Amino acid sequence: MDIPLVAEEQPEDETARTRPVTEYGDPLFNAVASGNLDEVKNLLKSGSDINMRNREFAGQTPLMAALFENQIEIAEFLIDSGADISIPRADRQTALMTAAYLGQAGMVDKLLSAGAGVNAVKDGGFTPLLIGAEGGSAEVGRLLLEAGADVNATTENSLSALMQPAYQGNIEFVELLIEYNIDVNIQENSEGLTGLIMAVITNKIDIVKLLIDAGAELNIESKFGTALDTAKESRYSELVDILTRAGAR
Repeated sequence: MDIPLVAEEQPEDETARTRPVTEYGDPLFNAVASGNLDEVKNLLKSGSDINMRNREFAGQTPLMAALFENQIEIAEFLIDSGADISIPRADRQTALMTAAYLGQAGMVDKLLSAGAGVNAVKDGGFTPLLIGAEGGSAEVGRLLLEAGADVNATTENSLSALMQPAYQGNIEFVELLIEYNIDVNIQENSEGLTGLIMAVITNKIDIVKLLIDAGAELNIESKFGTALDTAKESRYSELVDILTRAGAR
């Protein structure tokens, strides 16, 4: 999943810090991107539209630009000033999805409190939780789940929130999903992968053990065979032993 326009780390010198990270072609967006809150306030007082959409940047709003550029103070100001948090980009990505992906827990909390759609869906079937799972912040994941996120939501390809954390070895996120009773046996429909097989592919031993304890089916077949087949093919001897002792075949 591609989330473009994420800002690079800001330079430390004062001159560089006043320049926009991205040239947005609009004074309000440039002020947002450069972190110039006073200029943002002045432009809004002068009539700039707080909810204008930048067509050259996927239709994102100043709020989204603030999140992409990690200008948290400005993002908070825009929300407090009445920015419409529900306006999506052209691909239906919302401000909440952006904050979730970037691990901005404080902004996720603020957006949820302001009524952001916790189960909104962008192109491809991605929800804020699915996007947050790719971002990897368990704190964000918990905020979304506590707010009613569907733990078993899947993308159009049946990717679940479990698969990326399992693949990456993000045990805190996997534990969180299990706590909220995710179906650990959801199988994506392009290659037939499950969370268990994803963890085996990257030799994430602790995740494999955790999923086995959570009731993962050991003998589900993917394009690459079962979890045990995958472990044998990769010569992951410890995983072969773990899976065999658990009853895999």
